[in-house]
Amino acid sequence: MRALWCAIALCAVLLIGCNPGDFGQRSCEELPSADVINHTLAQHASTRAQIERLNPNAIVFVVEENQRCPGKANLVIYYATEAEEQHIRQLLGESFFGIPYELRNV
Repeated sequence: MRALWCAIALCAVLLIGCNPGDFGQRSCEELPSADVINHTLAQHASTRAQIERLNPNAIVFVVEENQRCPGKANLVIYYATEAEEQHIRQLLGESFFGIPYELRNV
């Protein structure tokens, strides 16, 4: 089932492109590269796993290329329910260990 949600998330990105969300309000200099995001996700794998355990079939972390800022990327976290969204926001606050993120409902 997790593979299905990953495929849905990827299709959404490919079909509608990057939805800038909060990232559209940040300057390109404020956005990290995909390498920085992936490194931060790896460093904080236990927190990521804690979030994914809320709903292993729906919560997916995706690193997207930022269409507005070449060489920069966005961290997007897909979730299924309002309760999951609230829990993720409570755990992470404003950023994922310094990385801005966007929550998207699937």
